[in-house]
Amino acid sequence: MKKTLSFLFIALFAAMAWSCSSDDDKDTPLSPDQLPVNAKNFISTYFSGETIAKVERDGSHPGADYEVRFVSGYEVEFNSTGDWLDVDAPMGMTVPSGIVPLPIQSYVSLNYPTSGINEISVEINGYEVELINGLDLLFDLDGNFLGIEP
Repeated sequence: MKKTLSFLFIALFAAMAWSCSSDDDKDTPLSPDQLPVNAKNFISTYFSGETIAKVERDGSHPGADYEVRFVSGYEVEFNSTGDWLDVDAPMGMTVPSGIVPLPIQSYVSLNYPTSGINEISVEINGYEVELINGLDLLFDLDGNFLGIEP
């Protein structure tokens, strides 16, 4: 009897968990025309010569992020209003320099002249930059160097 009751409890719990799940965690394929205006402007400014391979929205809730992948391997993540959150270049390549705030670009050019920026992310307190050599650097929102990420 205990085994049957335990099995029923587990089955009921699993059914409830499944029924409460939503499609919010699923990526939704989109057309590039469905991106927010800011994202479209960013793409036309920095990736005008690139072909878009895939556009997805991360979930269906109003604050969902967007991810754009280009045939060349570049990837850009945007927030719900179309502001960029992350720009990732293919391995061994650099992100377009106009994206990187000038103080960060200057710091990297001066201190790591043989290694360009492979990825840049906007974080809550600043920027995280990954160099082609794999080193991760942290900067505040003004572009001041904070340190190397462990």
